[in-house]
Amino acid sequence: MFQFTDRQIQIPENKRKKSEISSLLNELTMDQKISLCVEILEKNPEYRRPEDLQIIQAFTSKNKFLKQIQEEEGEGTLRECYKRMLIEFYDENQVVLEQGERAHQFFIILSGNVSVYVYRDPKVEVREEDLDKATLIKKRSFNTNKLISGESFGEMALLNDNLRSASIICDSKCIFGVLSKKDYKEILQKAHENRVNQQLKEFHGCMKQYNVSTKLLDILFTAFQSFHYQFRQTVYFQGQQSKQEVYLIKSGEFLITECNDNLSSPKKCVSSVALLQKGQFFGDHECFQNIEKRQQNVICNSENGVVLKIQLSSLIQRLQSTNQMHLYDQLRNACLQREQVRLERKSRQLTQDDNYFIDMKYVKQRNLTYQVKSKYLQYSKSIADSLRCYQEQKASLLTIIQRRRLQTSNLIKTNKFIPTKYLITKETDLGIILNK
Repeated sequence: MFQFTDRQIQIPENKRKKSEISSLLNELTMDQKISLCVEILEKNPEYRRPEDLQIIQAFTSKNKFLKQIQEEEGEGTLRECYKRMLIEFYDENQVVLEQGERAHQFFIILSGNVSVYVYRDPKVEVREEDLDKATLIKKRSFNTNKLISGESFGEMALLNDNLRSASIICDSKCIFGVLSKKDYKEILQKAHENRVNQQLKEFHGCMKQYNVSTKLLDILFTAFQSFHYQFRQTVYFQGQQSKQEVYLIKSGEFLITECNDNLSSPKKCVSSVALLQKGQFFGDHECFQNIEKRQQNVICNSENGVVLKIQLSSLIQRLQSTNQMHLYDQLRNACLQREQVRLERKSRQLTQDDNYFIDMKYVKQRNLTYQVKSKYLQYSKSIADSLRCYQEQKASLLTIIQRRRLQTSNLIKTNKFIPTKYLITKETDLGIILNK
């Protein structure tokens, strides 16, 4: 029944490499999927290819324990588990595990189903004459659960040294993928070492700017504790009692602010001092200067932030016990130099602000002068236009007066009747003529 071969499945080698694993499995029946997993697990682990491991992963993707390994340890660790997994075949009614025995293996059901049995309390005495092991267990126990293809059991064997808490008996012929405790521990230990080495490498990268010894960095790495913060969550506030704790940002952004008391106003003015990011210290100023209270506020300014915190007294004790206090001086000098740079930057900023205010004062004066000149020019132009209009009207009216005087003089010479409108002899009568 379980004699599977490549001829039954008929999957070309190149297709297994080039096509998506999920689409490949969707084209297969359940028997073909099982056959494919058996074929892979029967290979020597050294000859299993990446696509082979992907097929096993796709087949067991719903397994809770394997999902947990992937989430906590990473996909690389899970792939290594698949690489070291072996295959075992069991017949119907065969005992896989017995309650109370030492645990050494973890099982994934590739095919078939099993039942879980737990001994009755108090233990039932059964004669062992002519009874096989599975029947004895069933008579002394009660059935608590059934497991089917894709599910797993025995994971506690990988996590601790407890004895088996239940018995497992096959209800049908079964095929299991099996991972030994020894292999699992080696995989986890290797993964843990790789993770620690990577974290240490990142930590060294963060501290590269401070120019301190590698030995001090290794000590700091083991001494720091990790703390997580969310957006707008306060690390500490101005005026809070200092606990001689130094912080190093591992990820995220943290905003440093100060509350400045303004004597002319009852309200407090809060000003931003700095926005710190990965690899930067804060809280060291109060510690190394022996200041009892915090001088600034520190708030998480990103969605999530992680800081590494170390208590200065515990670091000193650790260094004193190994006669390495010179490393403490290295850290202190590095932090003091950084603080000096920050103060110089702040001083330059204040100078720039003063220059800015001086420049703005000059700009305002210049703008005011320009506005006055502009208004004066507009006003002068308006007066000039009015005078020109007046002169033009005056010249026009004088022309009319002269013409009418001439007409009046001619009428007098000829002794003719003179109309009243021509009896204009003064320039003050210009308004009368203009109105007519």
